[in-house]
Amino acid sequence: MKDILIGGVKATVLGEDKLSPHSKATLVVLVHGRSSSKFSTTEFAQILMQTCPDLVCCVYDLPNHGSRLIDSFANRSWSSGNANHLLEMLAVLDQGAAEAESLLRYVPYFLPEINVTRRVLIGTSLGGYVAWKVAAYNSDLLSAVVPIISSPDLPSVIVRRWEQYKDNNSLEASRIQPFAIPPPVIDNLVTKARKICKIRKRSLAVLAICGAEDDLVPPQYTAEWAGSAGMNQKVEFFPGVKHEVTRGMIDLTAEYLLSIQTMN
Repeated sequence: MKDILIGGVKATVLGEDKLSPHSKATLVVLVHGRSSSKFSTTEFAQILMQTCPDLVCCVYDLPNHGSRLIDSFANRSWSSGNANHLLEMLAVLDQGAAEAESLLRYVPYFLPEINVTRRVLIGTSLGGYVAWKVAAYNSDLLSAVVPIISSPDLPSVIVRRWEQYKDNNSLEASRIQPFAIPPPVIDNLVTKARKICKIRKRSLAVLAICGAEDDLVPPQYTAEWAGSAGMNQKVEFFPGVKHEVTRGMIDLTAEYLLSIQTMN
């Protein structure tokens, strides 16, 4: 395990020391969720490396999370009193996606003894949206992407979440609505979602994992995308699971990585 600095982002690389010099490896960048940190993705990575040979994993803290935390309130939701919830979340998503792209692109140069032959991006919750975005705009960097408990249709998720909040907090919602959910921001999200939907027309391998009982990110929005997904793109739904990353999800991801490693 070692820390590297890329573009002002301190990332941790795991697994390099377990590989023989000049061996082929799959680089896996993992992105955590909102109000979490790279400690969660480190645990995820360690489980993956127990199952999958020839992995090098890279984890980092999203902006305003973990070692980069400035204000924890900014990571809270509307229901916790944060009127800027949407704007903060989208800003972290955009910056996190740019950073994930840089790590995918440049980490191999920090591993001169390793021959990185594949790049995979895994994200959970907010990190899953990061994964969807990078896949949409930089699919040439990736062999596969694994978004977990997230959705390719972020606008629908956001609007539904806002409607639920408004139903339970009508007075406060009417007060903050002009800047809590600005129409231009939603319009921009819709444009990006259309770009994400085009992933299914490409050859990029996708494994989307959802909790079947997830009320925060309802699985039906991912199911709609899956209806016309490509041949090597699939969605797995975990019965009885809400908005959480379970060991079963991690094990499925490990199996998926093994299948990727056997591809020519």
